[in-house]
Amino acid sequence: MKVCVIGLGYIGFPTACLMAKAGHNVTGVDISEERVNSINNGSFKLNEPGFEELFTSAKKNLVVKKSPEKADVFVICVPTPLKNKAPDNSYVESAANAIAPLVEKGNLVILESTVMPKATHESIGKIIENKTNMKADADFYLAHCPERAFPGNLIFELVNNDRIIGSDTEKGKELTKELYASFCKGGLLLAGTVTAEVAKLSENTFRSVNIAFANELALLSENLGINVKDVISLANKHPRVNIHAPGAGVGGHCIPVDPYFLIHGQNAPLVKTALEINESMPEHTIHLLKNALHSAGKSIEGAKVVLLGAAYKPDVDDARESPAEKLAEILISNKANVVVHDPLVKRFAYPVVSDIGSAVEGADAIIISTAHSAYKSVDWKNMKEKMNTKPVIVDGRNLLSSAPPGFIYKSIGNPVK
Repeated sequence: MKVCVIGLGYIGFPTACLMAKAGHNVTGVDISEERVNSINNGSFKLNEPGFEELFTSAKKNLVVKKSPEKADVFVICVPTPLKNKAPDNSYVESAANAIAPLVEKGNLVILESTVMPKATHESIGKIIENKTNMKADADFYLAHCPERAFPGNLIFELVNNDRIIGSDTEKGKELTKELYASFCKGGLLLAGTVTAEVAKLSENTFRSVNIAFANELALLSENLGINVKDVISLANKHPRVNIHAPGAGVGGHCIPVDPYFLIHGQNAPLVKTALEINESMPEHTIHLLKNALHSAGKSIEGAKVVLLGAAYKPDVDDARESPAEKLAEILISNKANVVVHDPLVKRFAYPVVSDIGSAVEGADAIIISTAHSAYKSVDWKNMKEKMNTKPVIVDGRNLLSSAPPGFIYKSIGNPVK
């Protein structure tokens, strides 16, 4: 097939490469001249296992440019952010407007971007219909095929995970399945477009609600004088229980975002409450910090506080929607002096220090905001010597098994003094 992939970001570009490697003639399109140039001159990097080999094997069938061109299949992989906690479909609609003059009878248009229910038809189908006088699912075909990939294992999961093939016609399902079968080894699960949209959103909303329960359990444990880690460890011994981990906040491009897409314009009190709980955890973490500093005879105002971790999850360089950004905002609003350390992240809302020793020099407190593996082997005795008297640790990820000697220690869901 001749395939045109719109959006060469974290998902779009590897997807384009996988299709090209499978033998399709692929045109990758991105509005960013910097992104297009970096791909074409070979300087584009993606910190994912297997990416370099994939890119090399895809090059002979891959062309990258700023404007779309005619194709048999158009695949839209553009961002769908939140704007004031509401779905922003503007990038999807811009992509639909860009390809509409090129869509011909018999073509297939696939949306991979995460969207609210019915958006495949309402944000793409209607735009193309209005610009071409063709009818969706009669003259051209629509499908929603959401990604299910995990940062840090992206290429493997794009190939091996089951994929939902969402289309409202048998022909649309057939064409979409043919394309994805050329590079996907996982199951290809057939559904209608709205069912596919809701299924994708439900996956991450389930995780959001589960994390909210864990966070609420952590708050209850603090009040009851017990350690939430013990509670969850014991409860999860039940064969049908899998409580997630509480923490200083939820980040990433899916879990904090997808529930808002699912409930937009809907009555969903459980999901709304879960979002409120998760979004309150950075404030609660700072509350723990204030208590710990008070125990040390200090105030948060003027204190030097080090955030260990800018990434939204362990051992990746991805800081999208990271709770560390909210933690930094709250600290700054409380007139604390904030330093952010991360061994992997290069792009963040605030400057990131790569040397942990210099980061903690003269600090009053540390908040562990990301459970990077590197933080498990920190020499806390050495850190204590570099910090001010009566140093504080707030373990926002319950990373440490116990309080390091000489520190005033607080952690999520643990009332330890």
